[in-house]
Amino acid sequence: MDTTLTRHLPVATCIGCGARSHEAQCADGCTDRPLDLVDVDDLVAIATRAEALEERVAALCETVRALAEDDPVDLTAVQERARAAVLIAVPEAPEPEVIEGWGCPRCGRVDAPQPCLGICVRRPGLVADVAEYREYAAQAQCTAESDGLLSAFAHVVAGVHPRPGREQQTVESLRSRARELLVRTTGA
Repeated sequence: MDTTLTRHLPVATCIGCGARSHEAQCADGCTDRPLDLVDVDDLVAIATRAEALEERVAALCETVRALAEDDPVDLTAVQERARAAVLIAVPEAPEPEVIEGWGCPRCGRVDAPQPCLGICVRRPGLVADVAEYREYAAQAQCTAESDGLLSAFAHVVAGVHPRPGREQQTVESLRSRARELLVRTTGA
């Protein structure tokens, strides 16, 4: 039996202790399993980070590809593209709180109790299975590795000032490094 939730669940969250619950019942009886959950806000934050990283890596790859493949290379235009690509904002990775609880993955019943503080005011919220968060986090980590390599090279390209009379030598050196980087990051 699958022990992960397959959808986002509305839960009542206590503002005092942080306990979360969602009432439901299977017609043929529930099978309680341990559940690891995260707030959907954290899931959205890591998904947003993954998307932003993909956007920046795509722009950086286009810049590196232009340097590697264009003939002749317009170094000024490539430098402007490199500067624009590294300025694409990428939010920091969230540090989610993993909510440990019990529940039924079939009907979505959740019980994640905490020691009561006596306040017991419950607000609505959404939770998701931590496995979904981890998928986005792994995707973001993989893309972040490529982003690091490509961004470092884009900074070099953006800041290079060839010596007079050695422009072509500079372009050829950058072109060689760009080709190596494309093979390393995209396998192309």
